[in-house]
Amino acid sequence: MSKLFKYLKIYLPIIIICAIIFTPNTAEAWWSCGWCESLVEWVVEEATEMVLKVLGIDTDTKCEPPQMQKSFCLFCPMFKVIFNAGSLMAQKSYNAFGVELAKLLLVFLGVSLALIILRYVASVGAKDPYGLMNDLIRKVFLGVSIYIILSSNYYYVLNLTLVPIFDAAMGFVDLANNGTTSTGCSEAGGIVGFSSNASGGGMPADVGKMIVCAVDNIENKINLLFEFGEWAFCRGTGPDRILFIFPHPIYIIDAIILYLGGIFFIVAYPWIMADAVLQLGVAMSLLPFAICGYAFQGTKSYLGKIWKWILNSLFVFIFMAILLSCVLGYVERLLSAALGSADPEKVFINPNDGVAFWGPNMIMIIFVLCIGWTYMPTISSLAKQFSAGSGLRKCYF
Repeated sequence: MSKLFKYLKIYLPIIIICAIIFTPNTAEAWWSCGWCESLVEWVVEEATEMVLKVLGIDTDTKCEPPQMQKSFCLFCPMFKVIFNAGSLMAQKSYNAFGVELAKLLLVFLGVSLALIILRYVASVGAKDPYGLMNDLIRKVFLGVSIYIILSSNYYYVLNLTLVPIFDAAMGFVDLANNGTTSTGCSEAGGIVGFSSNASGGGMPADVGKMIVCAVDNIENKINLLFEFGEWAFCRGTGPDRILFIFPHPIYIIDAIILYLGGIFFIVAYPWIMADAVLQLGVAMSLLPFAICGYAFQGTKSYLGKIWKWILNSLFVFIFMAILLSCVLGYVERLLSAALGSADPEKVFINPNDGVAFWGPNMIMIIFVLCIGWTYMPTISSLAKQFSAGSGLRKCYF
């Protein structure tokens, strides 16, 4: 009994104070106090954090939102190596065979002129001196022009003919990338190629820089899918877990969808575009032979076939770059708009403003990605229609 009175003496004042504080009117006045409410929330959070630490659950995971800029380009070095290899191969092909082909051209030109003269002299019909002179002048003019091109003015002619076509074609890619391709990028250094006043390779240096910058721009957009997927997965398995224990299924599903989209494009796009750049280098390496063969009737068609091959490889790269820039650019706009709040719950849970997997924004992202997946295999056939086919099956080089 004495112990009971002892405890009442100690705890009775506390019980009375609590009763006064938590009566309806007093409680309402208490909770209307802002700092009191904050104090209670802080106590609850600290108590919860302590319990979770005791259970071995980590809630200190730092999930940084996407920065909208990647730090590196995965496949830019590969495209740079392929372009430089094709450019050096084209340059070495011209350096090794250009002058020799020009000399060979003069020999065959002399033989061809002799055959033309013999054909007219041996003709039993009426003589046609005007026809003879016309054939001789045309053959000599064509042969001398090709000789000059091969022996001294090869790169000058390329700057007048191929380079404007390349620049105009790559301008469509630049337009799809909002002008960021032609302005250059940090990955464009080390390109081997010729310019308007110097011959450092067999392909235009500006085209190589635009190719690498187009790849850099595409990967920058693909990287957003990985960054948002990583952010969603981090939040779903970290701070936003259900009851701080179970991974949040909505975050996890959003992350899986974004990851799958990024993985498909990062795996699929390089091989089609890299193959186009490689074919461009091979075609440019064969161009001196095709130019030399244009002087004679039997090999005249080689230049047209090489020209179609060049156009085909160029169109494959351009169409693929435009398709990916448009598709991934639309995805980038949706993700950027969702990131406007910087609140992960609004980004991944809100179906209207965010990218929750059941919301319209995520459905549009999936739909646009499916369009890209569907049209990527048809790029090659579309490019062949524009270039009238490469004609390689009929050529035996």
